[in-house]
Amino acid sequence: MKLNKTYFYYCFISITLTIYSCDFSDNKLQVWNNSKDSIAFIILTEPNYFPTSNTDNGLSKIENDSLLKTLAKYDPTNESFGGVHFLAGNSNKHLMTFNTTWEGVIERTRKKKLEIYFFPAYILTSGDYTWKEIWDKNMYTQKNEFSEEELKKLDWNICYKN
Repeated sequence: MKLNKTYFYYCFISITLTIYSCDFSDNKLQVWNNSKDSIAFIILTEPNYFPTSNTDNGLSKIENDSLLKTLAKYDPTNESFGGVHFLAGNSNKHLMTFNTTWEGVIERTRKKKLEIYFFPAYILTSGDYTWKEIWDKNMYTQKNEFSEEELKKLDWNICYKN
């Protein structure tokens, strides 16, 4: 059986388009918990963090009263909802972005910095606090802001120390 050039051309184009249309991810950012206690953390600029931005009214989620009245109750075994991440004591994890890079996430922020807040894990698992209480009472134990250049110097490693 003899195949013509047109068949090979269409196969080449199809394969090329399939490869370039695939989703990609960036997992170079790594967070380390250098304490013995379990912690939770949020990155304000992550698209799925709840609450951080509300496209309906243009307010940031930390300025949106209806979102701030929501109880913070997250399941450490299901991190796909809410953008709250958990780390056991003396452990680390790579964080992944989809269809963008961490540089792209940073570029879309007002300050051009990655903001990360660390909390004792119970603050975000108990359901005892609203987001408003958490922000008003500064219930986080550590807050960091990193520019892209700073993260590159740190080889994309962020450490929590308490």
